[in-house]
Amino acid sequence: RPLVYLCTFVLTLFTIIVFVTLRSQASRTEQTDDTEPVRAPSKQEQQAQQAREQRLRELDAKLKDPGMLLLRAAESGIPYAALPLLYLVFNVIQTALSLPAGKMADGFGKAVLVFIGFVSFAIMSVGFAIGGGLIATLWLFVLYGLSFAFMEVGVRAFAIELSPPHLKGTGLGI
Repeated sequence: RPLVYLCTFVLTLFTIIVFVTLRSQASRTEQTDDTEPVRAPSKQEQQAQQAREQRLRELDAKLKDPGMLLLRAAESGIPYAALPLLYLVFNVIQTALSLPAGKMADGFGKAVLVFIGFVSFAIMSVGFAIGGGLIATLWLFVLYGLSFAFMEVGVRAFAIELSPPHLKGTGLGI
């Protein structure tokens, strides 16, 4: 079972590399394409965008599913009756850190926030692969809440920034 979490760690590292590469390419494009007029996307471009958004929603749903983490917590000796409390810890931490994460995104930038979220998610994945007792699992769920607060706020801020003016609400809703 730890292999699943190590695979998650590798995928997260891959995501970090892709994110940094795309961000650096986007900043180079912004420097050279300042005069290009904004045009409405074609029907084919809209369909391609919708397909990409659907794949992202599916990936997002898989990453946000704490079921595997709760099962791993049960395997490490946490009583089944305590598992809902771990899920509560995740939700409380994510909710409590969302507003401060938004303020950090305004101050430090969205890319930094998403990067920190991915790195903390990678660390959490390794932690679950290694395993541990009650205290270690509790801290891993705290880290899980932190990583999702940072990633969700940063990604939503990017969605607003990258969406065309007439689709800002749609971009945020995705």
